[in-house]
Amino acid sequence: MPHFFLMNESEMQEADAALLRARLHIRSFWTLMRYRRFAHGICTLHDGFENALRWFILCHAPTLHVPNEPICWAPQAYRILAKNELVTLDFDIESFESLVTRALKSDFDEMNPDFDFDKLWIDIEKVFQALEILPFDLDSLPEENELTRKTMGLDLEKNDKDFRNKTI
Repeated sequence: MPHFFLMNESEMQEADAALLRARLHIRSFWTLMRYRRFAHGICTLHDGFENALRWFILCHAPTLHVPNEPICWAPQAYRILAKNELVTLDFDIESFESLVTRALKSDFDEMNPDFDFDKLWIDIEKVFQALEILPFDLDSLPEENELTRKTMGLDLEKNDKDFRNKTI
C-alpha cells in the first residue's frame, strides 16, 4: 500500500489523512503504470478515489445532503456528490468499479498488455479536480521509502519519482 510507513492516520485528523492517502495513491498509480503493473495500479487508483471522496465529504458534509447511514463505497458517495451538483455524471463510476473487479483477477496484466491507462486517467482526473485533490506538488508528499516500494512489488531507484513533472 502506498501509504504504509509514510503516514500515521491515528495521529492525524480524519480529513487530513484521507487527503494525504488519496494523493499518495495517485502518485503510486503513476509509478505502477510506468512499470506496467496495471492491475495493481487500478486498485491503487481506486483506493485513492475512495479517499478523495471521503476527504471531500468530510470537509463539505455540513453543506451536503448526505444520508444518515454510513457511506461505505465509492458509487454511493459519488452519486451523493453528483446529486449535490459537485461532480458531473460524465464519469462512469460503474465502469470504473467493473474495471477494478476485473483488475483483481490474477491474470489482468497478461490479458490486457495494451491497457489504455491514459484514457482512464483523463476520465478520472476531472473528478479529482472537482474534488479539489488535484493539482498538487509531488514534493509536498513524503518521499517513498524502501518498505513502501516493496509493498508495491517494485524495486525503484531512489530518485525515480519525477514522472509527471513536479505537479500532478
